[in-house]
Amino acid sequence: MTPHEEAVFENKAEKMLRGQRELPTGRDFRCFTERFRNDLGEDFEKNYHRTFPGTPGSPEWWERKFGK
Repeated sequence: MTPHEEAVFENKAEKMLRGQRELPTGRDFRCFTERFRNDLGEDFEKNYHRTFPGTPGSPEWWERKFGK
């Protein structure tokens, strides 16, 4: 690849990836893509509700909104 071809390629790559979000520190490259996730089962939901108690959809939220 000549320097000119490399510059053209880099320019195209920069244009294509301009809207791509940066990854937060320590995050997996799949963090914004649900398609590759395999941890969305029951354990994930339990851990989510334990981490964020009272969020809409959590058991505490349902109980507070609608009672037992």
